[in-house]
Amino acid sequence: MTNTSDQKIIDKIEKFFTSHQVIQYKKGDMILRAHDIPSGISYIQSGIVRLFSISPEGEELTLHAFKPGAFFPIAWAINEEANDYYYEALGDAVIYRAPSKDVMLFLEENPDVLLALMSRILFGLKGYTTKIEHLVFDRALGKTASLLAYLAKQFGKPEGKEIMISIPFTHDHLASWLGMTRVSISQAMTNLKKMKLIHYQNGLIVIAKPEDLEQIK
Repeated sequence: MTNTSDQKIIDKIEKFFTSHQVIQYKKGDMILRAHDIPSGISYIQSGIVRLFSISPEGEELTLHAFKPGAFFPIAWAINEEANDYYYEALGDAVIYRAPSKDVMLFLEENPDVLLALMSRILFGLKGYTTKIEHLVFDRALGKTASLLAYLAKQFGKPEGKEIMISIPFTHDHLASWLGMTRVSISQAMTNLKKMKLIHYQNGLIVIAKPEDLEQIK
């Protein structure tokens, strides 16, 4: 549940960005491409945005999925770093875009917002480090189970004792996220279904036994 202080910060961010340009994207639309110079900082009012990179061989690697309330590319605005990644709408999305100088001034004048942003970045960094650990140490089944557990925490909606992942992630998305082949992911998902740890409902992944899923190694 969002507390009063958090809601005030959310309202402050929403008020700032919604006074700027609004753009609507459809599923699969590219919001920003690698090496493009961003035209501003994008704020997600609704929808999910996938962050990914592409190898020289053309393979995609999913790095993160941004939820409503996130804004990007913040490293470009703060550190003046070149953008090396792709941002894609996973479904219909409403994005507001503000000039980076306006965003930086907004953060300077609102330290509570800056602190909330840093907290969100650190939480995301924890997810990255966990992902690296699993990529190095886990087997295919364990990697897939760990990713599903992470997605359930990020995008899950409780359905009784089960958790439904509210975003229709495909096997291709999961494979891209873990740097694995689609065949490996499909086999792992089949095994998790046989173990009655997951099932599908209306095209969405449902975690039937969240605690048991997290124990898979």
